[in-house]
Amino acid sequence: VRILNNVINKANPVAYPSYYLTEDGYVTIVVYDIKGRSLLSLQENSLRKGGVNIKENGWRGVNAKGKKVGPGLYYIRISAKSALTGKVLINEIKKVVVSQ
Repeated sequence: VRILNNVINKANPVAYPSYYLTEDGYVTIVVYDIKGRSLLSLQENSLRKGGVNIKENGWRGVNAKGKKVGPGLYYIRISAKSALTGKVLINEIKKVVVSQ
């Protein structure tokens, strides 16, 4: 699990979560602010095993209403559960910095 481009600025306006599933699973990717409040859900669906880079759904430094967030530290939580057994495949939190 990693975040491609974990600093959002004018030159690089999107952070791209990337991960690998060892088996088919239900994946959720949520952005949180520094206080742990949920800002935006980037992904909630079932996916087949393999590597995934969600370029089309990367985080553009906005909240659920589409408004730009202020500069600071944010977190992207990537979690996945097995579609067959329900066991946790991924549960990681990665940092993203939004600068002006």
